[in-house]
Amino acid sequence: MASMDVTRRTLLSRAAGLIGGGLVAEALLPRAAAAQATGKTELIVSQGGDITHLDPHLATTTTNVTVTFNLFDHLVSRHHDGKLHPSLATEWKLVNPTLWQFKLRRGVTFHNGDPLTSADVKFSIERTYDPDFKLSMVRTIFTTVDRIETPDPLVVNVYTKQPDPLLPARLAFYGGQIIPRKYYAAVGPEQFNARPIGSGPLRFVSWVKDDRLVLQASGDYWGGKPNVDRVVFRPIPETAARIAALLKGEVDIIFYLPPDHADQVARHPSTKVEDVLFAGLVVLGVNSKRTPLDNPLMKQALSLAIDRDAIVKELWHGRGIVPNGPIAKGDSHYDDTRPPLRYDPSLARQRLKEVGYKGDEVVVEAVDGHIANAKAMSEAIVSMWRDVGINGKVEMIEMSVRAQKSRQKSFKGTWWSDPASTLSDPDGMMWRLLAPGAAMDYWRDPRFDDLGATARFSVDEKFRDQAYREMTRIFLEHLPWIPVIQPIQSYGPGGAPELQPEAPPRMRRSAMMRANVVLLLAAALVVSAAAALTGEKQIVDLKEIAGTWQGWATVGTTESRVTMVIREDGSYEASSQTGSLTVGKYYLQGGKLRYRSSRSEGAATVSEEHGKTYLTVIPEGPSYETGKTEYERVK
Repeated sequence: MASMDVTRRTLLSRAAGLIGGGLVAEALLPRAAAAQATGKTELIVSQGGDITHLDPHLATTTTNVTVTFNLFDHLVSRHHDGKLHPSLATEWKLVNPTLWQFKLRRGVTFHNGDPLTSADVKFSIERTYDPDFKLSMVRTIFTTVDRIETPDPLVVNVYTKQPDPLLPARLAFYGGQIIPRKYYAAVGPEQFNARPIGSGPLRFVSWVKDDRLVLQASGDYWGGKPNVDRVVFRPIPETAARIAALLKGEVDIIFYLPPDHADQVARHPSTKVEDVLFAGLVVLGVNSKRTPLDNPLMKQALSLAIDRDAIVKELWHGRGIVPNGPIAKGDSHYDDTRPPLRYDPSLARQRLKEVGYKGDEVVVEAVDGHIANAKAMSEAIVSMWRDVGINGKVEMIEMSVRAQKSRQKSFKGTWWSDPASTLSDPDGMMWRLLAPGAAMDYWRDPRFDDLGATARFSVDEKFRDQAYREMTRIFLEHLPWIPVIQPIQSYGPGGAPELQPEAPPRMRRSAMMRANVVLLLAAALVVSAAAALTGEKQIVDLKEIAGTWQGWATVGTTESRVTMVIREDGSYEASSQTGSLTVGKYYLQGGKLRYRSSRSEGAATVSEEHGKTYLTVIPEGPSYETGKTEYERVK
């Protein structure tokens, strides 16, 4: 099993995990690396707003989850390889079609010294859907559960209402954090939210609202003592102020960097920005219970009036794609035959006539710093709406106000949200958020509900595919939310966070982002101010790269495992897990390392990081524009 020492990179990558599992895997902030390079023992993280809750069952926004995923553990975590790995549970198995059994790690304690047992697991999961816990923001996560039994302090039996093959993955997301039953019963919900106790690598120290939250490394953490002493979260609402603090070295990480500023930060000598496609969507949520948004034709008009291509090009500098529905590109059951959402102002005006629209105000509520470009997109969309005759208005609100509106389901009209695909499956985004009682439950359709409830239990992928296609059709008719963009987000330095200390941080970057490992962080834009960890190595003799290398080849959204053997003259053979074989030769040209094979040719770079050596190969030519292979030298 992998070493369990908690490096800074691992620690600060926990929040993304699941996406949590993002968003429970082991992923939070892609940063720790910088402190490791500089010897810092305190990390300062700045987000666009302060946290609103520390109770993990109340905290589902990225701002909150980047904190709670470090305070609390899950039974299961999802790593860079997209697979589920042991966390609090060392093993699990499907005993029969409706019974999952989890065996817990021995000797784990909460931060107050209380042992973590199966009773805590049972209490934590049942609390998420307890009808008396009316504030739960994760009520729909475990609705497949029938009952939970604890035959032993280290054994948990979860019975499901019907077969649920996705249950372990659900436990690796928010809602799956385990909280201490005895402490919660002793102090009550308000005190628990104010001074939480978990079992994660960081423990709570203090919180001064709108100023700073301080967390401290847990010296007796079951996964090994973190090699960072403190993490401080500082809210800085203004984007320009956050960037200034980053470039001055006052903070180590900033979140939600707009694309135009990403270029500025990337040019700075002490920063590095890398791009990945967000495993989710940025959307306008819609309160379909309010007039005139209760009319599907009105929502269609709002959508038809949005020029998404212009938003991608002008506001995101081309860093994004136009969605074609409620399912993110890269997820299972994504329909690539469906065209992007349509921009048709003439048809929008026609829909308004059919509705009999009388000029009712349509509000867009946005938080500066919560979602990248939210203010600029709001103003652009309201302008587009006005062009077709819709009386739109932008209202900027505080993060705390947004959190309250989300809990109370009291948004005025539309608001920005960034739903993340927690399972790489429509059940983990579309159904999780739109099911009865879910966070975005402002609209109901009997057929949609029946399909969603049936598909989540089905093991027939053909049926599930048909069900999600029909749900997409219903969604696009009623538009319970309006998809705007699937953005490309930026991270640094050196790309995505390392979830496993021994895992090459450069090898599985895109796989991790697509596989809901860091969905929550994918919803955030994180840039570290510290010097990049990876130093490019100048190759002067091909013998320096001779040996065996292993890595992942990426073309579009497809990845495959590759093993390559390079000889001292630069000639090589590379074989993939699919059985294909490629032969070629590396050579030096103008002091730069290049390669040529029977399939392609292009550039190659060698870099070193924490005692490991990486080789990145980037093919050139139209058919290979998005393909590359990243290897680690095998010692």
